Amino acid sequence: MKYFKIKKKKIGFDQPSFIIAELGINHMGNYNTARKIIGEAFKSGADAVKFQIVNPEESYENGSESYEIFSKYKLRLEDYQKLFKEFKERILFATPGDFSSLRLCQKIGMEAYKISSGLITNTPLVQAIAKLKKPTFISRGMADEKIIKKTIGIFNKINFSKIALLHCVSIYPADIKELNLRSITEMKRKFKTFIGYSDHSNGIDSILSSISLGACVVEKHIALNKKDNPPDAKVSIEPKEFKHMVKKIREIEKMLGEEKISVSEKEIRQKYKMQRYCVAKVDLSENEKITLEKIVFKRLKNSKNAVAALNFKKINHKRCKTAILRNKIVSFKNLE
Repeated sequence: MKYFKIKKKKIGFDQPSFIIAELGINHMGNYNTARKIIGEAFKSGADAVKFQIVNPEESYENGSESYEIFSKYKLRLEDYQKLFKEFKERILFATPGDFSSLRLCQKIGMEAYKISSGLITNTPLVQAIAKLKKPTFISRGMADEKIIKKTIGIFNKINFSKIALLHCVSIYPADIKELNLRSITEMKRKFKTFIGYSDHSNGIDSILSSISLGACVVEKHIALNKKDNPPDAKVSIEPKEFKHMVKKIREIEKMLGEEKISVSEKEIRQKYKMQRYCVAKVDLSENEKITLEKIVFKRLKNSKNAVAALNFKKINHKRCKTAILRNKIVSFKNLE
């Protein structure tokens, strides 16, 4: 499979990078804030916006930090339904943290899912998501090869391949020394699926580097205003920087080109101007033998009929039909 689709967007190694704006719960439980972030994310060039939907009663121990945060910052089913209706032409999806959240996602009509690093070992939930046979993104933070293979195996078992495995470091924020971005190339080699990168570092440099290493999906947290101190402020960027990131990604894609060794049309035209040609170093008389000592290799204003230095072997030790003056081109026409 060269790619898979969510609505009209194609996800694959030979496609434009699929850019996910991770909204998470940076909406802080406010419908209008969520609506503004989604709008800004798409204006900034995101291909999709992702939520984190969690029922804290099912997912976290009462009194824990996560329990408190997710209890405080919740949107209602009606809020999600309005948002999905307003942005129905766009791609909105979510990470469901538990079975009741998964059922909520189904009620909304989710067209894709994300399995977060913290859920990759929740095998029953992963199996339930896989059975829906919707495009799925899987973050591999904290997971070794054994866990990754087991998770991919769940999808392989039901013959469903519309998945992307995202390299991820589950530290918030992750220091640059911990990112290990080269694992992206190793993951491409080892796992027969689409590979991407979910970022938890500061800034956008790691996202741009991941594109250069072959990630076809990238995910970055977005916040409307980090000064409001939303839950993921430390690993988020604001719309202006998100837009800059998208611009740089698209530039890098142009730089990367295709995975083949080729010469562009402009280079071909330039080649004839820049490569060297055979020119007489001294006056050469009729019947005189060509040798390396009698030739120089020059870049010429007009190289028509001149023998390229690349082809010197073809004229070496040949004799001149006519005299060739010093600094004049050597052509096949005036050689025997």
